[in-house]
Amino acid sequence: MKRKGYAEEYLLWLLLFDLVTVAGALFLSYVFRFKSSILSTELGWSPMDYLAIWPVAVACWILGLAQSHGYRPGTAVFDLDVVRRLLTGSIIAMALVITYVFFLRPGEFSRYMPVLCVMFVWPALVIERWIFQRVLERRAVRQMDRVLILGSGLVAERLARVIQKEPHHGMTLAGFITDNAEALGGQVGGLEDVPNAIYVGHVDSVETAVREHKAQQVIIVHPDMPFDRINRIINDCARAFAECRIVPSLLGSIIPETNVQNVAGIPLFDAQYSPLRGWNVAVKRVFDLTLSALALIVVSPVMALFALIVKLDSRGPILYKQQRIGLDGRRFNLYKFRSMTEAAEAQTGPVWAREGDQRVTRVGKWMRRFNIDELPQLFNVLRGDMSLVGPRPERPFFVKQFRDRIPRYMLRHRVKCGLTGWAQVNGLRGDTSIEARIAYDLYYIENWSLWLDIKILLMTFTAWKNAY
Repeated sequence: MKRKGYAEEYLLWLLLFDLVTVAGALFLSYVFRFKSSILSTELGWSPMDYLAIWPVAVACWILGLAQSHGYRPGTAVFDLDVVRRLLTGSIIAMALVITYVFFLRPGEFSRYMPVLCVMFVWPALVIERWIFQRVLERRAVRQMDRVLILGSGLVAERLARVIQKEPHHGMTLAGFITDNAEALGGQVGGLEDVPNAIYVGHVDSVETAVREHKAQQVIIVHPDMPFDRINRIINDCARAFAECRIVPSLLGSIIPETNVQNVAGIPLFDAQYSPLRGWNVAVKRVFDLTLSALALIVVSPVMALFALIVKLDSRGPILYKQQRIGLDGRRFNLYKFRSMTEAAEAQTGPVWAREGDQRVTRVGKWMRRFNIDELPQLFNVLRGDMSLVGPRPERPFFVKQFRDRIPRYMLRHRVKCGLTGWAQVNGLRGDTSIEARIAYDLYYIENWSLWLDIKILLMTFTAWKNAY
């Protein structure tokens, strides 16, 4: 998937731009009042007093904009209504600032400043929002999710038109999926003026349609579809690394907690929910970079020592490189300290390590016991191939085996794989139940939080069960 949480990402960037714009405009209003010689200089607050209230005024402006619905869905469309909301938000903000000054910072506050602040901030916000809209439209062309709509009827038609006309939702129509084989290749009735409103795939081959049309989302708008078929479509989407979203009347008992996006009054429910989207992805990445860099500094002497021990203990390279499957099915090279004999799988082919495995070296047995062989993967984390915490990456051989046999298996590839994971700290590693591992991986994905990551990292130091 190219992007997740487009609306959340848009609002975060908008908030950042607003913060910079408001702070800059407030500073200019101060300069105009006291440094331009246009208005008379009054005795009263010192420059430090105004500097102290500056961040308070910025916060009040953001609150005022939020109160006037300046951050609601649809604010990417720049029109007179947005201009009006920005003015309303600015007036609310100034009222909050005046209240704060009156009760908490008594003194001779310049009478000109409230009017000047609104005069500078409001036009600055209008210009900023207009520029933001232009930038958003250009960026959206490159970053939109291609969407396949599964179904027909008024809701499906309305959704297609909204996707075409309102790019700020982050979607572009790739086609329709039908349950009528004879309709394939035909135009969707009532949407002759909408580009790509063509039946491009059948409901029994959703995965094929997603891959052929490079779609990132499938939206189900089908009131009579049975649950077992919806479940198959969810699995098809997972295998093709696409999101599956459902119109709420179909939700039933598919998932108890989910993400909702409002597209012109049509709520879309994610059938595969995870908190790891938008801002949370950035937070997790900063967490990974900070901790992995610090960890490398701390454990580098240990890594140097074990590099020497591995070299002296047995023939073969110090590091073992192996292809694994990561986020969205992408392949990458995973690095470990070599803990097995050279060419350990030359005769057996890809197999998991078992208790008492004769291929493990003397030093390797000890390293695997305490997870020391995994330390080189800190470099994988720094490179962005992996995260500190997540489902453990699997080899292409095993992924190919499990993707069709284990329901929802490919959902674990919706997040970055990890150096350690919820399944591993609960003893599910090596030659253990793959179904149980998937259940633990999906629990982690659907219940992610930074505190859960920290808990798993702490548990890793004592998680020695099935470490062989």
